[in-house]
Amino acid sequence: MSLLSTFQVEKQKVDDAINVVCDRLEHATLLQDRRAAVLSLKGFARDYKEAVTAGGLRGLLRSLTIDRDDEEILNATLECLLTLFTVDDGGHADDTALWIADEFTLRPENTHVLLDIIVDNNFYTRLRSIQILASILECRAQQLQECVMNSPTGISALVGILDDPREQIRNEGLLLLLKLVRYHTELQKRVAFENAFEKVITIVDAEGGLEGGIITSDCFTLLHNLLVENLSNQNWFRETDLFRRITDLLQAIDKEAVTLSPTCLKNTVELLEIVRLFVLRGSHIRFINQNAYMKAGLLTRVIGLSFADLLPSEIRAEALLTLADLMYNNKDLQDYFVKASSMVLDPLQNSKHDSNDISTLLTILLHGDDSAFAIRYASALCIEAFATGNKDRRLAIVTQLVDSYRSERPHNLLESLISPSAFSDQHTTWFAACSLLHLTLDDEDARDILTDLSIGNASIGEEEVSLIQTFSACLVGSLQLEAQRSAIAYGMVLASWLYEAPNNVADFLEEVTTLQALLSGFMNPSTGPCLKGVLACLLSIAYAFDFSAETTVNRTELRTTLLRLGRDPIVGAITILSQSEEVRLLTDSAASIPRPLLDVAFVHFFRDNFGTIRKAIDQPPNPPRSKREEEAQEEQDRTEDIIADLEAELERKSSGLEEAVNIIKTRQEELQRLREEVKYITQKHEVEFAQYKQEIDKLRGENASLRSEATVSSDDIDKALRENAILHDDLSRLQHQSAVHESERNTAHEKLHILESAVASEASKRGFLEKEMTGLREASAQTTQDLETSRSRIATLEHDLEEATNIARSTGFAHDAMIADLTTARQLQKKAEADANISRTRARDLDSELKGLQHEAKVLEAQHAKELSALGDNLKSTQQDLTDLKDREASLQTQLEKSKDSLNPVLRDLKQQHSEEVQKLVDSRQIVQGDLIAAQAEVARLQAIAAKSQDKTVDFSNTAPPEPDMGLEIDARKIVELESQVAALEHDKLNLQKQLEQAQEDLMLLMEDAGDEETEHTEAD
Repeated sequence: MSLLSTFQVEKQKVDDAINVVCDRLEHATLLQDRRAAVLSLKGFARDYKEAVTAGGLRGLLRSLTIDRDDEEILNATLECLLTLFTVDDGGHADDTALWIADEFTLRPENTHVLLDIIVDNNFYTRLRSIQILASILECRAQQLQECVMNSPTGISALVGILDDPREQIRNEGLLLLLKLVRYHTELQKRVAFENAFEKVITIVDAEGGLEGGIITSDCFTLLHNLLVENLSNQNWFRETDLFRRITDLLQAIDKEAVTLSPTCLKNTVELLEIVRLFVLRGSHIRFINQNAYMKAGLLTRVIGLSFADLLPSEIRAEALLTLADLMYNNKDLQDYFVKASSMVLDPLQNSKHDSNDISTLLTILLHGDDSAFAIRYASALCIEAFATGNKDRRLAIVTQLVDSYRSERPHNLLESLISPSAFSDQHTTWFAACSLLHLTLDDEDARDILTDLSIGNASIGEEEVSLIQTFSACLVGSLQLEAQRSAIAYGMVLASWLYEAPNNVADFLEEVTTLQALLSGFMNPSTGPCLKGVLACLLSIAYAFDFSAETTVNRTELRTTLLRLGRDPIVGAITILSQSEEVRLLTDSAASIPRPLLDVAFVHFFRDNFGTIRKAIDQPPNPPRSKREEEAQEEQDRTEDIIADLEAELERKSSGLEEAVNIIKTRQEELQRLREEVKYITQKHEVEFAQYKQEIDKLRGENASLRSEATVSSDDIDKALRENAILHDDLSRLQHQSAVHESERNTAHEKLHILESAVASEASKRGFLEKEMTGLREASAQTTQDLETSRSRIATLEHDLEEATNIARSTGFAHDAMIADLTTARQLQKKAEADANISRTRARDLDSELKGLQHEAKVLEAQHAKELSALGDNLKSTQQDLTDLKDREASLQTQLEKSKDSLNPVLRDLKQQHSEEVQKLVDSRQIVQGDLIAAQAEVARLQAIAAKSQDKTVDFSNTAPPEPDMGLEIDARKIVELESQVAALEHDKLNLQKQLEQAQEDLMLLMEDAGDEETEHTEAD
């Protein structure tokens, strides 16, 4: 219990100390007190986060605002907040961090202060501000995004970090930006308008291109976040001619390199992913971007990467996917692909090439090991993209496949599907089936070319069967061998061929054993859910379109056979397939699922026809049709043929219209982007112009204040001059009194001489006379000492007068009269000192004569006994005179002390006031100079932005330019005048300082002479 109580007492002491420091931080008025409080809180922050946050957070945030100009306090405050703002390793913010984040985001002015601090060029200040914003982003991302959006200069400050030459700050800013712009379209546009793309590409180049490390990867991540699903930014990127910069980056890859560094591999894949963002298949600006890539030379470079055998498979697979998106549904790029791929594979071959040749892609597709799954599937997507949008090319490719099979040429796609090795090499079977599916899906003519093909040579006794029956037999064989991927491949092709094709359904059902084998495979427990779903789809489609009169199994029999399995298992298998990851997550690139079992084309087919497939088993068999119905069916067929012809004609005529519409949409999007850009720039200019105007008004106010302060200072200086004149009069009066005192001293010396003569002539007693003479010497020495004291006081007053003179001279007013007075005072002082020297000389002469007289006095001592009484009377009179002289001297000393006491405060006040005025003038000059430079820089930046906007064909002719402000010229003249005044004051100060030093040296010499004389006088006594 004692240990617990001791801990509680210690904790209470710490809490009390923290409370005291927090109270001092919030209420202290002195800068040094707040500095000490912040430093104390920083010491407590690491171990007592909650207590410091609870008591000192508001004070720390207040310190950010009021103490921004003090670098020590600002750094300590930011460091303390960063210490409090720790986030655990798991990325989950604790309550303290959330509390601090709310203080910043719920009060946007706190966030705006941080954004303003980022502009500071101090290393630690800028770095810690960025780190604090990153911590806020981890806790309150959406709120921080809104705060940044509402800040007039916040986005500019953040993007400006990318130009910082210090790598640590630049890298921290890069990480902050790539997280900040995520999932916020407007913020992405604002960042792009600040020329972020150019800055990021510049950083990539500086880091060594694709060979760069993690910084290059972060740059590509930022580009991806700015471009994904943002058509405005994509147009901006394209119009700024950055496609060529991407081509230059890819050009640096050595196609002959056997190995690439991991960083280069990763960065290349990320860059190709960025390229594909511009040519997504659902985008209406895809066609424009494809042609722009073509002009930039990117297509040629991607083709070279796709067929570079020595490059890693990861890069080749990504390049093939990019190639597929680049030439998808674009006839010009498809034609260029044939020429470019031939040149890449055989640069010296000049013969003409077949415009429909896909042998290079088939080579990759059919010949590869299991580890090259990604590159083989990418080649299948390239085959699809090569034929999309060009029906003639699609039919020509399918015809070439049939001819290749009949002539047994190499790279035979159909042979790989029907050969005995199809069951063992499941991946090749699957890729071949996917390519066949891509070429025939939604194209009945291409499908009919293949379904009309007969397999088998009757001349050598082989039975001729259709390709559908051959694929059905291969499907049955795959089920028996439990070759799941091969079975799914055949099932996908057959399902697409049977849909809405009754004749193909009849061909499929001609072999009764096929249906029984499919039912057995469906009921097999080892059959996976994906394969079971494909089999259920195939059976359901066969039943749904079993309308042919030539079918061997009519709908009633087929439905009875299927219902033996039960309705629920078939419908359940179809439903499970629709909910599987293969269907839900598979995209056009197949990158979301490694090694998928379903092809993306079949997934789209299944999604589009899911309702028909799932409900087919619930439809009853149709009754026999009458002759009228058959005639109606024939008429409907003829009508459908006519409609098909008309639709084909309409499609041909509307293709140009569609392209025109796409171009119009693109132009509208570009126009909208330009309008948004103009709106954004206009708002930004209005805000900056308002701030600039406020700063000018503030400068004008400060100028007016300086003028008023200068007027007040002039009045104070006039007052000081008047007081100085009074002091001068007092000094003259004191000098006159000193002259009177000197005269009285001379009179006293004369009386002393008379007294000594009287003593020489009348003294009767030697001992009494020596005693009286000793008293007179002491009185004379005291008088001399008093005189020296008076002289010292006069020198002090003279020094004070010189300081007052310096004050008057430093303020630029006339001081020649005062210097003349000072010269006069010095002359009077020298005259007084000369008189004092004469008096000392006379005193020494008197002393020598006195010695002679003393000798004679011994002889005449007896003779003057009678006159002793008369001498006593004279001595009393002399003592009375000396007493009066001392009284007058004491009165004079009192007056001097009073004058000194009255003058010293005035002189100190004048000196302090002068120092403050000079400091104010210097500070005002620096402030006005800094504001003028900042204003000029701001005007230059606004002009540069306006010029840049004009270069982008934005018409600002109707916008009136801001009128030039004469306040800046006045401020410039004021600065020049202040500088000249300060220079003159400094020059006068130096001259006066030299004169003062010379006067001090003269006084020291005089004092040394006086000291020597006193020493000689003492030795003589």
